[in-house]
Amino acid sequence: MRAHAPHRRRPLRPALRHLVTGLALVSLAPLIGCVDVFRGAVVQLNLAGLSPSAAGEHLGLYAALPGGVAPVVRLKVLRRVADCGADARVTPERLMVQRYDDGLDLAALCDAERNLGNLDQLDLANASLVGGIRVDTAVDLRDAEALLLTRQVDGAADPRPGPLVARAALAAGLSPRWTDKVACAEAFCAAIDPEDPLFASNCGDNLVQAPRARRGVLAGIFVRAPESEDPCAAVELGRAAVVPAEDDAWL
Repeated sequence: MRAHAPHRRRPLRPALRHLVTGLALVSLAPLIGCVDVFRGAVVQLNLAGLSPSAAGEHLGLYAALPGGVAPVVRLKVLRRVADCGADARVTPERLMVQRYDDGLDLAALCDAERNLGNLDQLDLANASLVGGIRVDTAVDLRDAEALLLTRQVDGAADPRPGPLVARAALAAGLSPRWTDKVACAEAFCAAIDPEDPLFASNCGDNLVQAPRARRGVLAGIFVRAPESEDPCAAVELGRAAVVPAEDDAWL
């Protein structure tokens, strides 16, 4: 009896191999779609008009979300020279924004690794504007409706927001505050005498215009609390941009 030759698997033809690969990817699609790749957000702030933190106080940054309020970061505003001992002969005095934690002394709070940026101010020596604060957070801010800046007591056990300092309503691409800003500018120009010097500098071609929306960003403008009932009398303290971060790694 003649022995049968062992069965050998024939290679797939190229077209069939591509079809099998495609079917495998399709079968994985529902699984991949269930992976939540979100890992937090980057919060960029430009703030002015704030004073150094008073003794025993710091600032809290909170996010207003559909389900409540979530803490983002705690901040201490310190003077680079007067508070942190920088050499005034070579270092300009600036208001630094440091990450705050309970129990740290001033030297620890002044550490460069805790620096998140500076309040916006004019650098007279270089005739330029310096500032900007960056906060990386693991808090999910995709659905954030506003950022709240609050006054907090150092060492307090209560994590809830303290008295409101400023609020920035957020919207996709462009701050909702721009609606009021443009309307207020139009009302001002409609009421002022065209011969008034302020007309030329604030109206016509110089009328306030909303900027282009920034794709992928939640934008806001901080308004000092308590907010005036007249939106045209609101005092602005700066701007905010929230960039939801994504991790493209497959988990």
